Amino acid sequence: MTTECMKYNYKNSNNLFNNHKINKKQFFIKSRLSLDKIKDNHTYDTRAWTKLRIKRYTNKKSNEVYSFINDNNTNLETENRRKKIIIANWKCYLLKEEAYKLIDKLTQIKFSNYIDVIVSPNLLFLPYLHEKIKQNNSKISPCSQDVSLVNGLGAFTGETTANLLHELGINYTIIGHSERKKGFFNVGENIEQTALKVYNAINSKLKVILCVGENYTNRECSFPFQRFRELLSLIKQKIPKEEIKNIIIAFEPRFAVGTGNPVSSSNLNNCCFGILKK
Repeated sequence: MTTECMKYNYKNSNNLFNNHKINKKQFFIKSRLSLDKIKDNHTYDTRAWTKLRIKRYTNKKSNEVYSFINDNNTNLETENRRKKIIIANWKCYLLKEEAYKLIDKLTQIKFSNYIDVIVSPNLLFLPYLHEKIKQNNSKISPCSQDVSLVNGLGAFTGETTANLLHELGINYTIIGHSERKKGFFNVGENIEQTALKVYNAINSKLKVILCVGENYTNRECSFPFQRFRELLSLIKQKIPKEEIKNIIIAFEPRFAVGTGNPVSSSNLNNCCFGILKK
């Protein structure tokens, strides 16, 4: 419940308090009642109803108030609140002085506990970002913009492997970005390479931001799930099932990125539900 106190009529609430005898009168359901702050002049009891425990007490006006609680006395609304994830991909835009100034400011911000902030600067600025995160005790997570197709240590001139990023203290990596798939000089990344990068990252204990939707080119059409289904199948063949939780799906339809033409809410919901079902 999002309001401090929501008023219900018991006649329409039989499903909520099923099989329990309560006088049919108005009562209140209060979702934010802190149990340790109940005043002494309230009388209350605790009963186990369905899968929730409900605290009932009577206030000065003789209104019955019910508060949903769990066994640890923590607020269910707060406990189940889903975190927001903010990902900043700086690509290859900022020079050193600009990047360092921005990193200095960002790492001094005290972000909410309900927000995960992930910053992905150019590879050359990752050590400075990591240093400032530690220095300012920042909640920001550093992120690489890509990983190599090879992993470990070896004769890999010019490559940046996933385990080296993890050794540096990097938490995340972007994989499968549309610009990587499109490629530069007509050398693009295919889905087999994307799946291999995901394997390398997960195997090196990096969390993955997996970009999908680059082939979604027309807002009037439904999302083409076939390519995503093929990619997900390849990934599932390479990594254990329990590691799937370490992959964040980032939806980036080509027609919406940088064009000012956002995806409609209905299309976005359909895409999200479709992705979750895969």
